[in-house]
Amino acid sequence: MAQQTVLVTGASRGIGKAIAQRCLEDGLEVIGLSTSARDDLPWTHYGVDLAKSDAKAQLQGIIAKHRPCRFVGNAGVLISGRLEDVDTNDFDRLMRVNLLSLMETAHLLLPVWKDEKFGRVVLIGSRAALGKENRVLYGASKAGVTGLGRTMALELAHHQVTVNVIAPGPIATDLFEHGQPVGSPARIKIESLIPLGRVGKPDDIANAASFLLDDKAGYVTGQCLNVCGGLSTGFLAQ
Repeated sequence: MAQQTVLVTGASRGIGKAIAQRCLEDGLEVIGLSTSARDDLPWTHYGVDLAKSDAKAQLQGIIAKHRPCRFVGNAGVLISGRLEDVDTNDFDRLMRVNLLSLMETAHLLLPVWKDEKFGRVVLIGSRAALGKENRVLYGASKAGVTGLGRTMALELAHHQVTVNVIAPGPIATDLFEHGQPVGSPARIKIESLIPLGRVGKPDDIANAASFLLDDKAGYVTGQCLNVCGGLSTGFLAQ
């Protein structure tokens, strides 16, 4: 059933894995993607490297087979650096994965949405889109995700497709925990800036995605939901 199938990119770990697991718990059929195929996950999982030129053809085959009406665009790469360090090769790779892959996937899903007269789209942005030092390329790409989501929401509304963006703040993924372990000075500093006093969990993002993917969220579209413990509020956003 197309309307009960969700495609989740970046589904092998971190936020994407938490979203995929929550979708399973919500009764959806999950089709997961990451750079490598996996057979140890409780959903169908394909290996597609969205940074490569053949990714679109692979996506086309997967979408034709499963016809998902729900889509979570979570795959992304983080390349840190200041303006003076910008490398055009990094720019191309980051924009390819973080932004262009979302547009290409949505374009391939469009016939399914039109046929079903239904769709739910959740794009994973970032609080870095508001501005964050050492994230000049990443922040630009995630600002593009927000713009893409808002524009798609307007263009697809008459097909009964909702499109929303979730912008996570600091989330305790394995990668984050490795760089900022509990009790470290860096972790303590980050937590001191968050009004709720803690770093988020992947499940915090999964809970938000669950709502926006649900049939009951049919009157919510074109929004960017900051899930950041209040970090994006007021002067703390600076």
